[in-house]
Order: sequence, then C-alpha cells, then structure tokens
Amino acid sequence: MAEKRKPTVIWIAITLACLTGYVLSSGPVNWLQVHGYFPLALRRVVVAIYRPQTYIYHNGPMPVHDALRWYLDLWVQDSLDQSAAATIRLNRKPPR
Repeated sequence: MAEKRKPTVIWIAITLACLTGYVLSSGPVNWLQVHGYFPLALRRVVVAIYRPQTYIYHNGPMPVHDALRWYLDLWVQDSLDQSAAATIRLNRKPPR
C-alpha cells in the first residue's frame, strides 16, 4: 500500500516546487523587464507566461495581492509605483 503512495507524494512535491519556482521567478523577470533586457518578442512571451499570475494579482484575494506586491517591490522597488511596465502589474510596453 505504501508503495503506491510514494509516486503520488513525489508528484505533489514536484508540482509544489514548480509552482513555487514560478511565483518566485516573477521578481527577477520583473527586474529584467523594467530595466529593458527583453526585446519586444520576448516581452510578449513573458507576458503570456505570467498572465495567470497577473490575473490573480488583479482579481485574487487582497492578501495574495499584497504578498505579490511586497515580493515584487523587493525586486523593482519604486519602479512599480512609477508605472514602469512590470510583467505582473501591467500588460503593456515599458516607457521609453
């Protein structure tokens, strides 16, 4: 019986690790985008990849919004408040 549960536990752990990595990667990705390291084609791909997180940021519960905002502020600091196009907050091109 225990043998059948091991693969399930492993897959749950892998899934949780991937989801955690996805959320934590948004900070560095925002920093790269705010500082202009993404060409337009890559920027569109990044926006598409982080669209679910963007939706949760805008429409999810306030504690989730606040946690994401806090984490993104660690990476891009005042850039979010100055309306720089961070991937999670905005789905538009950064100002030139």
